[in-house]
Amino acid sequence: MKFFSDRGVYTHDAYLMNRLNERYNHIILPNLKHIVGKRILDMGSHDGRWMWAALESGASFVTGIEGRAETAARLIPQLTSKFPGQYEVIVGDVFDALANFDNSQFDTILCLGIFYHILNHDRLMRLMSQLQPEAIIIDSGLIDDDDMIIKLQYEPTSNPLMGIGDQPQTLVGIPSRGCLNAIAKLHGYDVNYIVWDKESIRQHQDIGDYLANARFTTVLQPRSGDEHVPG
Repeated sequence: MKFFSDRGVYTHDAYLMNRLNERYNHIILPNLKHIVGKRILDMGSHDGRWMWAALESGASFVTGIEGRAETAARLIPQLTSKFPGQYEVIVGDVFDALANFDNSQFDTILCLGIFYHILNHDRLMRLMSQLQPEAIIIDSGLIDDDDMIIKLQYEPTSNPLMGIGDQPQTLVGIPSRGCLNAIAKLHGYDVNYIVWDKESIRQHQDIGDYLANARFTTVLQPRSGDEHVPG
């Protein structure tokens, strides 16, 4: 499905458009049961592209959190013109915002591109799980390893798609699959990976990180039963 391009979003950039189309096909489309009629929290909402995608796909209301005021001010017109009254954007630190929400305020949390632009992954998972969503959808760069490891690296804060800080660079951590699985399990969630099948995707522009297992799309849902994390 060419969700973004068929609706006139980012038509000037074929590579970005293909990436967004395929991300929709792997993030939203397989999870419509967690989107349609649901209250959505979109963390790191940027210009509102995924807020709009969720509403266009049937969400009832979307709250976005964006750390950069200048980015939050550039909401895409498809969001502002079609869905007035069905969204809000909170400008500020994602950790602060999460701590101020009510439990069960959201049905689904979108954590798209944030999880590898922070350092405290456990704190983020704890705050998300305390809201008791039925699903947490994480799309993130991950190290393709079952071991529980985190790779630290610097990111320029001038890049609106990278980590936020009050210095020219900030330190972030890229977790492994094993790390994500362990943190999710600790906070009561199972991790299910959505397959990016190279053979079934016709256009490969700008999605090489997914096809090379450097970035993954996952759906976290509450664990069933009385399983306990080993001590």
